[in-house]
Amino acid sequence: MAQGKHKKLLSKRLRKGDKGYPIATIAFYGADNKMASKVVCAIIAFDGAEAEPMKKWF
Repeated sequence: MAQGKHKKLLSKRLRKGDKGYPIATIAFYGADNKMASKVVCAIIAFDGAEAEPMKKWF
């Protein structure tokens, strides 16, 4: 869950619901479920499109 000054903004957007495409995804990866060592951000442009990684962080 979001924390700090952006929590209210994200909660407000969440209540508005799904607005269609494009959709952004964020995935966290790691060796176990306690710590993420990799983060990948991707955008799905339209229905049926493949999510191609835009940016990777290690």
